[in-house]
Amino acid sequence: MRKMVYFQTARSDLEKIAAATAENNSIAARDLVKAMDAAVELLAKSPSIGRRRRELGELYRCHRVGRYVLVYRYDDQHLCIVRMVQGGRVFGRRSGR
Repeated sequence: MRKMVYFQTARSDLEKIAAATAENNSIAARDLVKAMDAAVELLAKSPSIGRRRRELGELYRCHRVGRYVLVYRYDDQHLCIVRMVQGGRVFGRRSGR
């Protein structure tokens, strides 16, 4: 299994997401963090399951966890979690939708 590396931006994203969720529901915040952790472990084993997004460049893939998206890249030895953001923030919203 690949070594998991979290960029500081991803750690900060997760802290902000968990804090915002906990304001309304601490159990939901805990469950969301567990779901994110489980998704990262899955990606470390099978990183190609994420979708490539041209908008982010050739190296990056995305994997949805609820309404959030993990942005990551990988090689033979590492899985690097770059960001954890709301889905609409990654790609922007297109007008007319």
